[in-house]
Amino acid sequence: MGLRDDHQQASDTQGWKRLEQIALATMAALEQAGLTDVRLELNGRVFERDPTDLHEVHDLGPGVAIVEFKPFVELLLLDIQATARHEILPAEAKRARIRWTMEMAGF
Repeated sequence: MGLRDDHQQASDTQGWKRLEQIALATMAALEQAGLTDVRLELNGRVFERDPTDLHEVHDLGPGVAIVEFKPFVELLLLDIQATARHEILPAEAKRARIRWTMEMAGF
């Protein structure tokens, strides 16, 4: 199930692009850090959830909507990116922090 499946009618293509950019950047940061196991865990714990758990669609009128990640989800993904890209932290510390962050965020 993709993020768009629930709301095919939503016209906010910029919003969909931003969701996709954040998600892909997070996955890429984990891959580049050599944290493939955490990338798979993130996919299972976050991205495989029901789309309504992850994003909001704000209807502005007939055929017009704004799509965005729920604030806590966006914050989680941006924090994971920053942690994965941290140049000094060793991989195990990154794993532990990212897993802790997902747990504290309810994922």
